[in-house]
Amino acid sequence: MKHNRRHVFSNYAIGRLFFAVCLTFGFGMSHAATMPPRLTPKALYSELAHATWIANGHGPKVVYEFFDPNCPYCNLMFHIFLPRIAPNHLTVREVPVGYLTPTSMGKAAAILEAKDRLKAYMYNETHYSFITGGGLVPKAPNSQTRNELDHNLKLVEAAVGYPIVPVLVYQKTNGKVVVMNAGVPTAVELTKIFPTIKGQ
Repeated sequence: MKHNRRHVFSNYAIGRLFFAVCLTFGFGMSHAATMPPRLTPKALYSELAHATWIANGHGPKVVYEFFDPNCPYCNLMFHIFLPRIAPNHLTVREVPVGYLTPTSMGKAAAILEAKDRLKAYMYNETHYSFITGGGLVPKAPNSQTRNELDHNLKLVEAAVGYPIVPVLVYQKTNGKVVVMNAGVPTAVELTKIFPTIKGQ
């Protein structure tokens, strides 16, 4: 997928501004006062197998990604990952949370309660706006969906220490579990990471 360099970085800058505004007004930060106990990377990886996620791809190498439907960095990650999933034999297990903005929970619910979750996820990301966020119309989550999203958020909080997206989690061929929460990796960084991911 080709991008105009100036357009991508302009959108990236707008996304950073959007994210900063969200943090300034404290959207979704009510969880901070009741943080769950910290999880080790291996414990997190084990828990993620039983979390709620959407599989993107069919490869033996599994990467988990925590995302919020309105997160600009998550959308950038989506576009970086998409053309690299099949060639690198990946399955990206997208783990939704809904905390970043007032419509995040509703858009995450729209994904999880869709007849085709992957199709809904793809629509949300391919119709993303740096002004309004993900392309889906938010819906009120049912009790099961809310519990699933709350559980996913507790997992990322327990892993990192606070709510943040995107977060990547994968197991290396040597058995070590890596938790990446330092922003969006570059294409060069990814080319070094993919060969080290353990297949299942």
